[in-house]
Amino acid sequence: MTRRVEELLDAMTLEEQVSLLAGRNMWETVPNERLGIPRMRVSDGPAGVRGTSFEGPESLNIPCATSLAATWDRSLVRAIGELLGRENHSKGSRVHLAPTGVRCSTCAACRARAWRAASSTSWATTPSSSA
Repeated sequence: MTRRVEELLDAMTLEEQVSLLAGRNMWETVPNERLGIPRMRVSDGPAGVRGTSFEGPESLNIPCATSLAATWDRSLVRAIGELLGRENHSKGSRVHLAPTGVRCSTCAACRARAWRAASSTSWATTPSSSA
């Protein structure tokens, strides 16, 4: 966490901190005008960046993260990450709620979502998350 983030959290009231946990709606965080923190829009996929509605501009239809990781081609995974970043930006989003980086299919609590994971190792998936 950066020093600036720590300073902002320290300056927030408990109510302001809690407001960051739920969001203003399904796609946006609650802005904090007192501290100059703007709302932040998020979006999900899973095969592109949806945007802020289920009906709206179409998104790319890229291969699932498991397929990308199976190529073991880090430059391809990085290029897809950069492409998703551009699509995310074009839809006014700051955060892409993408698949998890490391799958934990051996954990009973996580098995239901294992299909979202890119790989059982972060070696193949790190380039897309850092793009």
